[in-house]
Amino acid sequence: MTRNGGRLLASVFLLATTSLIQAEEASGTNVIGSSEVTPSIHHINGNVGIYTDYLFRGISYGRGRGAFQAAIDYSNDHGFFIGLGYTNVDKDAIYGNTYETDVYAGFKKAFTSDLAVTAGFITYYYPQNNHYVGQHPHVAELNLAIDYRQFNVKYSHSLTDWFGVNTVSMGHGMIGSHEMGDGDSKGSHYWEGSYTTQLPNTNINCVIHVGHQSVKNYHIADYTDYSIGLNKDFTFANVKGWNAGISYVALDADHDWYVASDGYKTAENKFFGYIRLNM
Repeated sequence: MTRNGGRLLASVFLLATTSLIQAEEASGTNVIGSSEVTPSIHHINGNVGIYTDYLFRGISYGRGRGAFQAAIDYSNDHGFFIGLGYTNVDKDAIYGNTYETDVYAGFKKAFTSDLAVTAGFITYYYPQNNHYVGQHPHVAELNLAIDYRQFNVKYSHSLTDWFGVNTVSMGHGMIGSHEMGDGDSKGSHYWEGSYTTQLPNTNINCVIHVGHQSVKNYHIADYTDYSIGLNKDFTFANVKGWNAGISYVALDADHDWYVASDGYKTAENKFFGYIRLNM
């Protein structure tokens, strides 16, 4: 899907969902002369942003050249949600592909005002479909997240090979002084936890994050990532919903494994910044 194709798909999705909302609102009971309107249970949200890089769990897929990212999703008061996402990627980082589309869906259940659980599915898809020795990079995951007050814990489990990693694509050899591994990589998983708080006497949020990626049968690819960042919501030109942030990301990944086709090391520690509009 080209960038215009991504916008077309998002437009079709928005049009269809908007029609659903209008139908829901039209079926609501309104009394003539009354100002009371039954609120819709359906919601459309989206965001667009410019980022200094595309970092996927700390790994650079934008090679520090910047990224444009956008997403649109539908949700309802029953907890169901579904959405589409887009980002550009560097062709040397993902087998010659230059953009990624994400499709995600799930259910969120709030048990109290402090506790919510979300179960979901996401697929990272590369529409140009460029392969590496015949192995595609697409990844599908199931995930489960728990939000408790300012804490979030999430587990993601791959249903497919991890970005095409298997015996065919990697063989059974050595990278540097390390043995690569053998077999498929289905069942790879990622644990992550974060804590968000507001700095005293400010409107600045502080986010502390730690995650661990485990790639099944290829332990050379395992790593832990850490980050600490600040972000702030603000209004610009009378438009609310803006957010900007900066963070520092550190990893202990193996540089012999996490390297682009032109030799760029994708797992270097780095500063990361963005500006985003939430709608």
